[in-house]
Amino acid sequence: MKHARIHKEFLERIRLILLEVWDPVGIGDNPLLRSEYDTYLSDISKLILDTSTTVDVIARHLMYIEQDKMGLPGHEQTRLEAAKALANLVYG
Repeated sequence: MKHARIHKEFLERIRLILLEVWDPVGIGDNPLLRSEYDTYLSDISKLILDTSTTVDVIARHLMYIEQDKMGLPGHEQTRLEAAKALANLVYG
């Protein structure tokens, strides 16, 4: 049970970074849309838990989501800030 709770808390921390730092769609302030980026949580959590993953790799993955999955241009500085915050969850 404890492991499941820790995993849930970890995913919630990723969700908050995606909503508050990254947020390429601009919905982070809307509490009704908190689950907007949840389809990406699993892949991102696996990515940042991989010890060989760098901030650049995380930023490229976010860019892939923005451009290929969402069809958005994204914002490089915001993407990099989000990648650093995600990396800090594990390596901080």
